[in-house]
Amino acid sequence: MRRPLIIEGARAIDPGVGLDAEVALVIADGKIEAIDPVPVPKEKDRYDGRGLWLLPGLIDLHVHFRDPGFIYKEDLLSGSRAAAAGGFTTVVCMPNTMPPIDTVVRLNELRERIERVQCAKILPAACLTKGSEGRELVDFQGLARAGAVAFTDDGRCPQDEDVMERCMRAVGSWGLIMEHAEDLDLSQKGSIHAGPVAETLGTKGIPRESEIRIVGRDLSLVRKTGARLHIQHLSCRESVELIRQAKGEGLPVTCEACPHHLVLTVNACLGGDPVFKVNPPLREERDREALLQGLCDGTIDAIATDHAPHSAEEKSGSLEEASFGMVGLESAFPVLLTELVESGIVGPSRLIELLFRGPAEILGLEGRGLVPGSPADLTLIDPQASSVLDPVAWQSKGRNCPFAGRQVRGKVIATIRGGDVVYGLPLRSS
Repeated sequence: MRRPLIIEGARAIDPGVGLDAEVALVIADGKIEAIDPVPVPKEKDRYDGRGLWLLPGLIDLHVHFRDPGFIYKEDLLSGSRAAAAGGFTTVVCMPNTMPPIDTVVRLNELRERIERVQCAKILPAACLTKGSEGRELVDFQGLARAGAVAFTDDGRCPQDEDVMERCMRAVGSWGLIMEHAEDLDLSQKGSIHAGPVAETLGTKGIPRESEIRIVGRDLSLVRKTGARLHIQHLSCRESVELIRQAKGEGLPVTCEACPHHLVLTVNACLGGDPVFKVNPPLREERDREALLQGLCDGTIDAIATDHAPHSAEEKSGSLEEASFGMVGLESAFPVLLTELVESGIVGPSRLIELLFRGPAEILGLEGRGLVPGSPADLTLIDPQASSVLDPVAWQSKGRNCPFAGRQVRGKVIATIRGGDVVYGLPLRSS
């Protein structure tokens, strides 16, 4: 039996239960046993949490662990370790692998490998269509029974409206569709956002309409079908407004934004560095401001990293040749704390809503948070620690981080999953 422990004096933040106070939190048998004020038996180990934030384990709705097929970029173990190092105890893994996760057999094979990984809980998503080719629907019921938490053709989306409607009617309100909103006819062969920067660099751009058109199409289909829809990695001002209106109608729609779209703009691409190439692309300042407003007014439900590791070779050369994608698990919290909280855009509680409570509600993960009886999935943060982001020292195999070299505040001191420390130095004894 694992030895019970208590974390004393940390600032516990869980807006879902109205908690923001210094506490003593008791962990026993992998669960939160009690939260101060409680009498603490002397036989329990005590750890000094003074000066730290104690958070529910963070949840990332959108990661790519590249397994099977591309494990030279990332694998389940390295990705899980990167998640824990970033303070995430639960992640949703995208199915655009090789082969894609589009059958019950493939999902079961993946889940067998997932069971061997303990650093973070990996929840698999399955494809919407076979091979993510946008034509033939997968066995939604069978995949859900096998453990798929959502369905997505992330990396692309069904281009045929009739196919997407059939997906929504098949999944209905019992499942969750996650959508990569991109009209491929409009975005084809583009590298960065269409506009003056792309023109200056002489590269084909990706117009904002490629996202807006699919978001609008899918919201219309939700009105017809009542399906639950989650829009991934919003990047455009108009998309935010469309979702705001849809929520005003009471449609079952949620959405996420990524740290890179919240902090950076297309101007970062002016030097031609492929590390800034991502899909959807970095947009304009007006889009970034609209995303930030969406965070503040509740239009945006979650922040997700879209962690997408690539080899050095794949992220080198010209913008046209390089792969889309950025790593983000180990940079997300310090970047967000520095750029959003330290600057006063959102408070700590709202940031935790976006990184824990919002994702948990989208996934239907009940019984979690800083309450007695919940799994002891916790993240300890030193909000004052200052560092320079260095991907070379990270757990992920990927080094393609757009925030490399940035001075940030906030450091993950320890990540606890099921009562076990899965990342960090031993906690300080009190």
